[in-house]
Amino acid sequence: MLTFDDGPDPRWTPAILDVLAREHVPATFFVIGSQVVEHPDVVYRAAEMGNEIGVHTYRHREIAGQDARATDRALELLAAQLEQRFAACRFSGTGERRTC
Repeated sequence: MLTFDDGPDPRWTPAILDVLAREHVPATFFVIGSQVVEHPDVVYRAAEMGNEIGVHTYRHREIAGQDARATDRALELLAAQLEQRFAACRFSGTGERRTC
């Protein structure tokens, strides 16, 4: 499985998605929450194509030294923010976004 980190980048992620689509290769994109807010259509496209989406926190801060409860809470808040942002999105079997 291919993985790409720290996007979505408005220039490079669409180019990567074009290559993946052309070669029929799936990937996992580990995105930064703040970048998702700035470039949601890039993430929509990646998801619509059947790629997996993972999250590298909201601003990609180092969390290894944090208290475990603080880290859990930060990840829960991020998941809730992203879920709220994308909850209205529904994808059809043809890869087209129905609503968002």
